[in-house]
Amino acid sequence: MGDNLFPILRMRKTKRTIDVETDVPDFNSLMLSRTSLTALAKAGFTKPSPVQAQAIPCGLLGLGNLSQHLLVQAKSGTGKTMVFSLLALENLNAQFGRPQVLIVAPTREIVSQIVSYISMLAPPVIHVRMFVGGNEKGVAGDIQVLKKSVHIVVGTTGRLCHLVRINALNLSHIRLFVVDEADKLMESNFQEEINYLFSALPPHKQVAVFSATYPQYMLKILARYMTDAHPVLVDTDAQLYGVKQYVVLVCNKTKKISAIIRLLLQLCYSQCIIFVNDQTKCDEVYSGLTKAEFGACQISGNMLQTDRTNVMKQFRKSVVKILVSTDLTYIVCITGRGIDVPGVNVVINYGSPFSLSTYLHRIGRSGRFGT
Repeated sequence: MGDNLFPILRMRKTKRTIDVETDVPDFNSLMLSRTSLTALAKAGFTKPSPVQAQAIPCGLLGLGNLSQHLLVQAKSGTGKTMVFSLLALENLNAQFGRPQVLIVAPTREIVSQIVSYISMLAPPVIHVRMFVGGNEKGVAGDIQVLKKSVHIVVGTTGRLCHLVRINALNLSHIRLFVVDEADKLMESNFQEEINYLFSALPPHKQVAVFSATYPQYMLKILARYMTDAHPVLVDTDAQLYGVKQYVVLVCNKTKKISAIIRLLLQLCYSQCIIFVNDQTKCDEVYSGLTKAEFGACQISGNMLQTDRTNVMKQFRKSVVKILVSTDLTYIVCITGRGIDVPGVNVVINYGSPFSLSTYLHRIGRSGRFGT
């Protein structure tokens, strides 16, 4: 985000580098409640990532001043989901069973991941619910859910807008509005729905936006609704936090499958994602791994939604250790953006991705200390 763009949102420019080892020794330094600290410890989290160390205190300060918003620029794999999950939980009145936090994301897979993540950290009295199109119970089922106690609403823009229009979802008590993967949600096919949600929200609320990039057109859209924002920027040219990167040279294309098999035999991995650039290579790699008796699955954009969901369920549960994914799947945000599987510590690029941005999003799937 260039310096010349800051005036668009009247942002407080306080960008600096945080050394997690020295500046923020643990989560106790981030002004979190005892309940959140206990949940983090139980889940095995001990030290914040750079984006967490910077964004969580800024967001918490903004909760007391709902006109101060949060703008976070960070790539996948940097821990941003934890940031807005904790902000959501810190922002609730558990005794008031009406929606107080609204979180939007571009796909049902990302929505599902967010719900699972928040539920992992939330106490039992906090009710987190998912609202997306194509679910088994349909709109009627969503209406019944909203008649009960719901504190945090997470969904795709289309379903949320519909529920608001039919007066099933009341946004008048929303204190925190989170836009995840904002660069995707600000594209032309989502803009009308995002504008509608912003217009339906109460005037006094905090907005937290998370995105890998902030092109100028996107900042101009946000400027309509965010008159004051605190930016948190993780260096876009830096390597992803804790990810080791290697290059394996292969003499010709016919040896690539053999090279991957040798790598898998040598590497110590819990789970692995292999990214390819097209469906043909996806089938090729999957077939090679199956013949070599590796437990693998594949996922691609031309699969049915139910099949993709079933594959991801198996992979998340570690039933299958290796996932082969096409680049098309990355583009539609199925595995390349926003779907975090904690067990993944190795990502293999079968051929070079088409852009640096795609590469960074791919390797972000390996988590904080992957390869």
